[in-house]
Amino acid sequence: MDRACRNHVLVILNTSISNEQSHSADLPYRSNYIKEHRNYEAQIAANLPEVNRSRDAARDAVHVPRIMCLLFTTSSKYLLQARAVNDTWGQRCDIKKWFISSAAAETPRDVVALPIPDGREKLTEKTHFAIRHAYVHFHDKADWFLKADDDTYIIMENLKAILSVYDHNAGHYIGGPSSAILPHGYNGGGAGYVLSKEAVRMIVEEGPRHPERCRSRGEFEDVEIGRCLSTWNVHPIDTRDLDMRLTFHPDHPYKIFANVGDARRTYTYRKHGRPYPNGIRTMSPFTVSFHSVQPGFMYMYDFLLYDLHRSHQLIRTYTEADLPSG
Repeated sequence: MDRACRNHVLVILNTSISNEQSHSADLPYRSNYIKEHRNYEAQIAANLPEVNRSRDAARDAVHVPRIMCLLFTTSSKYLLQARAVNDTWGQRCDIKKWFISSAAAETPRDVVALPIPDGREKLTEKTHFAIRHAYVHFHDKADWFLKADDDTYIIMENLKAILSVYDHNAGHYIGGPSSAILPHGYNGGGAGYVLSKEAVRMIVEEGPRHPERCRSRGEFEDVEIGRCLSTWNVHPIDTRDLDMRLTFHPDHPYKIFANVGDARRTYTYRKHGRPYPNGIRTMSPFTVSFHSVQPGFMYMYDFLLYDLHRSHQLIRTYTEADLPSG
């Protein structure tokens, strides 16, 4: 990636590094996009005129990641839950395919009928089917492949900003890491995770040679995908920001704000010897995803993010003299 492209990545991310020095001594893991920001901040500060002149050229030169969304639902939820995704963030996928059990009565254009029955114990088999389908039919049309559920909400611009720093021709596996079960952890499926083109090739072409690690059966597909990719030392990337705030969230915002129920357990456990902050303090301003989002909230999030405008006009301040007498 040349200098203009790197500068453009910084423009996209616009990440604050005000607290970096206070964290630099005790953060053993950092994501590459944060490293990029740190390494080039000094260059930008010293050469702002050049950056401003080259901004348009950088925007044209940088490769914007092409994302194919692999979405999962059931025939009973397609009309409601999947419709909400299609009406909101799903429109921002470069390619979108729903994978639904063959029990579906109709097969819309964006739906692939799965020859696999519904059931949690079939999730891994369904995911492998979808990855193979994407590899065979869309390998040359997308750089990254996002796996998400019908109750996941994705902020696509933030996801593309992160992915723009990574090479899709190398094995990458990006999402919300969990340190449990596997030695190097895995990315939780609820918040969604992204596979690079090369990671997809590994699973499809090389995975069958390692049936003990790349198992196509099981209830916990996210664990199995992480186990499979670890065969080639492809492990989850730390996607937290400089203040240790999460970008992929396995729950919806209200529960995170309130710090209750599952959110309390999820957001207070320790990782790398350091606890996550609690509640709203754990949410990065560059958040990529939320999970367990019902259809009505998807429309609300979309409105707040993309349709709500703040007025920049001055509003007159009324005094007692302006009020009608009597």
